[in-house]
Formats: sequence, structure tokens, C-alpha cells
Amino acid sequence: MIYGKTSQEVNKECQERVLGADNTLVANRMGSFNVDAQQSGHRSNSPLVSTQLASTSFATASDFETWRRIPTETALAILQERGGHPGALAEAALLCIKKSQDYNPGQTDAHNVDRTSYFPFGATSYAQMLHTKSNRFISIVQKQRAGDGANFESLRDTALDIINYAGFYLADPRTPK
Repeated sequence: MIYGKTSQEVNKECQERVLGADNTLVANRMGSFNVDAQQSGHRSNSPLVSTQLASTSFATASDFETWRRIPTETALAILQERGGHPGALAEAALLCIKKSQDYNPGQTDAHNVDRTSYFPFGATSYAQMLHTKSNRFISIVQKQRAGDGANFESLRDTALDIINYAGFYLADPRTPK
């Protein structure tokens, strides 16, 4: 389940959103992704477009432009469904988008959130939050080793927070490139 949707529902959403209302064109284009993937050495026997997209290396600018038209949350859901390290990063990003809606009401662009008021001291603020979350991670591990569990946040929740705080630092305009 991705945002309460089945893989088939996400797949249908991808088909509807990639190129617009022309379902024939979308279906044909999705089929060509699978063909392109197979020709480039990637094998995807999945009937899900999301799996085909996630396993495709785009050979043409047109393929890349098509992928760019998929909404951010849908693309992240595809990567999360695929799993592995990219899936974990996508899960953290999806969590960030949802939490951002609570922390930044009215902000509709997940790519352009100003977090400077939350981190007024730049790198020092980020270091403090990463330190706090790292200490939380360690304390949960210690509790688990002693046979106890966390009362609120799990190791997974804390790890996702660490990923996001590191990402906030990297996205901060004050961070040197």
C-alpha cells in the first residue's frame, strides 16, 4: 500500500498522469518503456507500469521528459514500492512532504519549503537536530538490547528523521555546495 493505494491504483495513476488524457498514447508509451528497458538489458516482467518505469534507464530525452511529468509524490511512491536504499530515501521524502503540510500550512510546493525559521543558526541548528536524533537512535537500541521497546518513536521513525534532517541541511540555501 502506498498512501492507502494498492500497486494497481498507483499504476493506473501513473498511466493517467504521464502523458495526459490520451490513454491509448499512454498505454503505447508505457509499453515502449518496457521494450526500451529490455533492449538496454533491464528485465521487467512486471505488468505494473510503476515497476517498468523504476527499472528503466532512459535512453532518450523524450523518455526523461515523460518521467519528469510524473508528480513528485507518485514518483517517490514508485521508488518506495521498489524498495532498497532508493526506496528508503523515497519513504523519508514522502514522510517529509506529509509532515511539511502540517508544519508549513498553505505551502503547496514540496520543492520550495523555507525551513530557515526552524534552523536559524544554519549548520549549528542542523548539527543539534542530527545529534538529538542520533542520541534517540542509540537510546532505543539500548532499550531493545535490554528487552524493552520504545514508547513512541521506533528505530525506523528515528532513522527516517535523520535522513530528512540531513536532507534539509543539504537543501538549505545557506549550505555551501
